[in-house]
Amino acid sequence: MVVTGEFAALCQTTKNTLIHYDELGLLHPSSRGANGYRDYSIADHSRFVLIRALVESGFSLAQVRAMLDSPEPSQLQELAQKNRRELRRRIDDLRRSERLLAEVERQVAEAQRVGDRPMVAVEQDRLLLLAKDVRGLVDDGSWEAQAARDAGMFERLSSFGVEATIAPYGATAHLDASGSPVYEDLFYLLPSWIDSDDELASASDVRLVTSGRFAKIGYAGAYSEVSRAYRALSSFLEEGGLEAEGPIYEVSQTRLLDTDDAHCRCVLSVRVRE
Repeated sequence: MVVTGEFAALCQTTKNTLIHYDELGLLHPSSRGANGYRDYSIADHSRFVLIRALVESGFSLAQVRAMLDSPEPSQLQELAQKNRRELRRRIDDLRRSERLLAEVERQVAEAQRVGDRPMVAVEQDRLLLLAKDVRGLVDDGSWEAQAARDAGMFERLSSFGVEATIAPYGATAHLDASGSPVYEDLFYLLPSWIDSDDELASASDVRLVTSGRFAKIGYAGAYSEVSRAYRALSSFLEEGGLEAEGPIYEVSQTRLLDTDDAHCRCVLSVRVRE
């Protein structure tokens, strides 16, 4: 026989856990001393090992007590199958969360790669999912209508994988005579791992931007002042003798951080002639 403290150490648990199990009727000590101390036996240790195995397998303490009080193989099998299904669901949820976190890390790393000084970089193929409206850029209807469109777009993004559900949004633009952007197509920038030859990528609402050299600049500040970044990019092209081809792409650096118009983070890029 050993007392509670020694038994807790043997079971790699705490005295409070043993007292809780005693109160629940899960594990009573084999005897109590005249001084009120709980005394545990080897048989008690075997029962504790069984209880811990069942709890770690997903059984609730109430389920464990019911099975220990009235052992029934068919009931144990049914509960084991149910808990296994629940465990698989939790594993799937955790894997989904891991993929989302990896995409957040990738977006933040990409955002930090481009500073507020213009640069030229080689970009690989990129896929754009075209959208009629993007939250934060266009507000052209009632809340109910906007919510319905958002739900439809979320479902469309989901078809490309869980990472696409947090894809950065953006717009193509050209500059007017004053150097301010005039927006054209609105889009979501799909994850880079999606193959442009994939069947999903051949849909009519997906546009391929082929690889090449792009002039780029990052911007952080009030959205009302984003035209300053456009003008800086335009000056960089002119001073460097670079010829732009096609539209300017404005992409939110990390959509999760764009909380309002006062906190805008985006990257502007435009293809330059080879």
